[in-house]
Amino acid sequence: PKLPEGELTKMRANIVCEPSLVVFAQHINLMPLILLGKGEEKTGGRTRPSLVADVFEAFVGALYLDQGL
Repeated sequence: PKLPEGELTKMRANIVCEPSLVVFAQHINLMPLILLGKGEEKTGGRTRPSLVADVFEAFVGALYLDQGL
């Protein structure tokens, strides 16, 4: 890496923050694929940023485990 440690830390923090994860999930159109219970669906869980970010993190983790990326 050609950047100082502090800059790399800021970059990592920006990538893994909740709003960024939601943008990544939206970019790959992940929300329609999320399976939710009736209650969660009624309360807008599909668009709740924390839920979408968690699902995207789980998706990336599954890719890593499956593909060894």
